[in-house]
Amino acid sequence: MSLNVIGSVIGIVDKVIDSIFPSDNDKAQAELIKAEARKKLIDASLQKTGDFRKFMLLYEGRASDLNPWMASFRASLRPVVSYAVYGTVVYLTWTGAEVPQMMWNLVLIVTAFWFGERAVTNVAPAIKDMMGKKE
Repeated sequence: MSLNVIGSVIGIVDKVIDSIFPSDNDKAQAELIKAEARKKLIDASLQKTGDFRKFMLLYEGRASDLNPWMASFRASLRPVVSYAVYGTVVYLTWTGAEVPQMMWNLVLIVTAFWFGERAVTNVAPAIKDMMGKKE
């Protein structure tokens, strides 16, 4: 689970617990339950991540265990595909040919792959903070 999903689930759990324990007398008990729920959510997320990592290592193998040629091939596959997609669009544009919509879709996918993760992890929290200050 990503941190955003965990944060959303924790927010929902907090609201449910607050609705179950609405009085001020129950606040201490509600906070203990919230803390335990957060711990269990985070532990479950880390367990799933660890299990997936173990599966991938068993399925694909560790990079240190691979033949150097295969390791180089694996490391260069995504950049080579990216260069091919961008190069095709540049070539078609340069020669005056029409770039098919499918190629623009591939450009979008490749660009989202390379920069999307950074935008989600770095830019999205900054935008969320800016939007929160306006309210």
